[in-house]
Amino acid sequence: TTRAKEQLASAEKELASLDATQSSKREELAACEDELTEAKQRIIDAENEEKQLSGQEGLLAKRNNELVATLEEAKAALQSSGARSQAVAGIIKASKQGGELSKVGVLGRLGDLASISEEYDVAVSTACGSLDNIVVQTTAGAQKCLNFLRKHGLGRASFIPLDKMKKGAHD
Repeated sequence: TTRAKEQLASAEKELASLDATQSSKREELAACEDELTEAKQRIIDAENEEKQLSGQEGLLAKRNNELVATLEEAKAALQSSGARSQAVAGIIKASKQGGELSKVGVLGRLGDLASISEEYDVAVSTACGSLDNIVVQTTAGAQKCLNFLRKHGLGRASFIPLDKMKKGAHD
């Protein structure tokens, strides 16, 4: 009987110990389940953010390609006008008040006399080489400008003398 009591007491002690262990394991399990739920939500949030950033990346890559293309067009336009720009700049500078060509009737570079919408500027500048032509009042003025270019070794330039334009043809 004492032996049975001892076994019973030992079994009750072991049962109490197992109940305590079970309770702590249930708390651990609940904490793990909460942590799992939070981790799943973080995964969902990260996937949504990745989708959003991926879309933005595509838009930025497209915009970058557009800007690179615009830059290349501008570089090409600049290179093609590089040789003429020295002659044009020389004529424009000499035509300012007090300059050697101030009384010749130079109105300016055609591209500076007209305005081109910004969205078409690069395309028109690339396609239209005559924007570097210098507009002058008379043919005699254009001849004086050519003599000036030769005298100073500034290269070549094209001129548009207004006295040779037909009235009303370009209104």
